[in-house]
Amino acid sequence: MEHGPQGPRTRPRSLSVARSTGARAVCGTLEALGVRHVFAYPGTEILELLEGLRTSGLRTVVPTSELGGTFMALGYARASGRVGVTAVIPGPGLAFSLPGLAEARFDSVPVLVLTGAADARAPFDLGDAVRPVVKELLEPERAEDLAAAVREGHSLALTGEPGPVVVRLPPEALSAPARRVKAMDGRAEPQLPDGVVAAVAERLTAARRVVLLLGQGASDVAKEVTELAERVEAAVLTTTSGRGVVPESHARSLAVDSPGYGAESLNRLLAEADLVLALGCRFNPNGTLGGRLAIDPGRLVSVDAGSDFEGVGTGGLRVRADVPALVRALVGALPADAQAGWSVDELAGHRKTLEQARGAAARAEPRLAGMTDPTPAGFFAALRRALPPDGVLVTDSGLHQQLARRHFRVLRPRTLLVPADFQSMGFGLPAAIGAALADPERPVVVLVGDGGLGISGLELLTATREGAALTIIVFNDGRLNLIRLQQLLRFGREHGVTHRSPDVEALARTVGAHYLRVAGDPYGTLADSIGSGELRVLEVAVEDTAWLRRGGTIGSLRRLARDGRGGFRR
Repeated sequence: MEHGPQGPRTRPRSLSVARSTGARAVCGTLEALGVRHVFAYPGTEILELLEGLRTSGLRTVVPTSELGGTFMALGYARASGRVGVTAVIPGPGLAFSLPGLAEARFDSVPVLVLTGAADARAPFDLGDAVRPVVKELLEPERAEDLAAAVREGHSLALTGEPGPVVVRLPPEALSAPARRVKAMDGRAEPQLPDGVVAAVAERLTAARRVVLLLGQGASDVAKEVTELAERVEAAVLTTTSGRGVVPESHARSLAVDSPGYGAESLNRLLAEADLVLALGCRFNPNGTLGGRLAIDPGRLVSVDAGSDFEGVGTGGLRVRADVPALVRALVGALPADAQAGWSVDELAGHRKTLEQARGAAARAEPRLAGMTDPTPAGFFAALRRALPPDGVLVTDSGLHQQLARRHFRVLRPRTLLVPADFQSMGFGLPAAIGAALADPERPVVVLVGDGGLGISGLELLTATREGAALTIIVFNDGRLNLIRLQQLLRFGREHGVTHRSPDVEALARTVGAHYLRVAGDPYGTLADSIGSGELRVLEVAVEDTAWLRRGGTIGSLRRLARDGRGGFRR
């Protein structure tokens, strides 16, 4: 059976009798684990695996490169919480997937990479390059070991701190006889360490002013976390990948995700807190507004499942545990009556201060040509109205990402997907294809710059072939504008950041996509495209404001430069 845009279709029966091989055992294992898609770029060393995929119930998605395929697996996993699976050849294929593997490791994304075994005649072993950026490199040798290795790799990708796992599959083992795999039991319910729920509940009950700091690890218990925030009258902050766990329209949410502003106001809030409960997030510079969040270690309770669990300084309570299991138990363990915490009016005051800081940072933003309201804030407000609450926004890396993170409100978990920590250009379009295939019922919008479109724009061919209904928004300014602004700050001159942008309309028509230039009030164009169920490419012309053409002020450019060094992690 093979798959097209509409799913499986019947294939004529082969004249040869299919035999049970290592490759078919691998594919059967993936099916038994609930995998539905494999992003595979064909090659000699994985011919047997491709034959196994052909005769399986798995949908094979062929990208334009291994890099694109790995990013598709990331988008698939980020949007769904399931393991994204990709298949590549060893050598150049595995090397080309390295940025995606690093992105998955830094952003805690479960990805399983199937590749051929290393050639003993090769001058070097690429495994030495892969090991630092994956959780594990598994190397089964016999056909009867392949299924167990795939099962183990899938489990490792999800267990503890999620991340990428590579399984090397020897060609001779893929072609050798092996038993088919029966359906498998689901993962066992995580067990919480003794006394953890009582210890955390005791601290929450004793605290008067609680801050919840939410990361991606809390995505699967959004309802319970929101109830927890209301129960203890907490203030809610999130990392980039944790945005939407509590809707940013909620009165207790203080959505700040741009290191160029907000730290001073949030530090005043944190100074008033007697407990910061961090759920499913790690602490590094990108996870703390560029390292500027001041969290008292003695007031911190940090819960994460990661094997490389980190905390801020010493003191407080550090718990290695499954976050969803702990949150569910915690909600049941707390008293039913809400305790006195931050009032809604107090949090509204903090939100007003943050909005003022956001407005000051926005002074260094470009304008969107031809728009009735040419500000990025106006555009992202229109996009928020046009995109349903559970719709997904994917971005690439660049100034457009910073603008989206600053102005777009996120209302559900797993609906803002950005390359948060490694910041790979070229991520956006293939990740959006993966997200669209993970759940075809949810609309997916991808925002890319003209630079990122130059890197991965040909994945439009994959989107067309797979029938992915995407709305692709291209911010086109003919520059690598974020780097340009950093150059202006540091050197007073720009160099190497101007390029010839692709003809977006011609590219869209070449692949069979509908093209529109956005002007006037963008809401109607956005809403029509998102609701069309088609592949549409929208172009937005981006230009300097008069203030930017004059160079602005050093202070404002410095804030923008800090934005470009990254944001919250996980």
